Amino acid sequence: MKKVFLIKKITKYMNKYIEDSKIFLNYVSDKITEELSDNDVIQIAINLSLGMERLLKGILFEVNPLYILIEPNFNHSIQHIYSEKIIIQNKKTKELPDKFNEDVITFKTSLLRAQIVSNTVYNHKNILFAISNIRDILAHCDLQLLNKVETKQIISRDFYPMIKSFAKELKINENAFFNSNQIKLSSISSALQTDLNMKFSIMKDEFKGKWKLLKKIAGYTESKILKTEEIYDIGNKFKYKCPACRNTALMYFKPVREEYISSGKVQEVITGFLIQNLKCEFCGFETDEAVILDLVMSNKRNDVDQGINIYDERV
Repeated sequence: MKKVFLIKKITKYMNKYIEDSKIFLNYVSDKITEELSDNDVIQIAINLSLGMERLLKGILFEVNPLYILIEPNFNHSIQHIYSEKIIIQNKKTKELPDKFNEDVITFKTSLLRAQIVSNTVYNHKNILFAISNIRDILAHCDLQLLNKVETKQIISRDFYPMIKSFAKELKINENAFFNSNQIKLSSISSALQTDLNMKFSIMKDEFKGKWKLLKKIAGYTESKILKTEEIYDIGNKFKYKCPACRNTALMYFKPVREEYISSGKVQEVITGFLIQNLKCEFCGFETDEAVILDLVMSNKRNDVDQGINIYDERV
């Protein structure tokens, strides 16, 4: 028991990713106000994306530090993660390359891996994917491509409850992330959360009512069954129960591809799937809003994402 405790204690001490995430998330907590300019949104979003990427890597680091490395084999990882363990006589051994790969995995790969070991990541994965996309736009693209309305919603509405969940799961005092801004952040978020829940409820009622009328049309249900199967057969979709009419809807996804180094060669592999939107051909329910998708999927963990075969059969 003492050895296990010692290993956990060392790992905790070495994990700078979670510690560094607090720097960026404190900035976000300090800067969120009820009224945010476009410039405020951009600056806060930059820090939010950097903080969340480090937090995801920190979660993986807690499980196994090698899980964050692009090239986790011994020759590279021993120098990058455990360099203090190498005895001085072996610093120049031929077993250790002079130039070792220190690169770590991307935001998206960190998310796809962390959702396997973290309920909080899983329950917020669509919001986290949205933050990852925001980061990519801010870093590489024309800022005109940034959806400032969605970005502001994530900052003002979703940031507080999401980080509160992370703090609880990781057993970290939430003040370490919020920098004593909890009252302000909860006030701003709670007002918008009420609107969100009402919006989702109204959406479901609207399309449930439409379905009650549409299903009375002769041949309508049969035609939509055929239409759904035709779209499904095209690929990049899996079947899902519509939250409004409870018929078979389709969840559209995009494969996430990452480059890996294997035997000195760069290979592109599919590492996961990014949910893009949910659409029901029967009642017309459709959404691509990340937080709504998380609400829809929150109670379906055992039915989806348990392997690629799930996209073929489950409803």
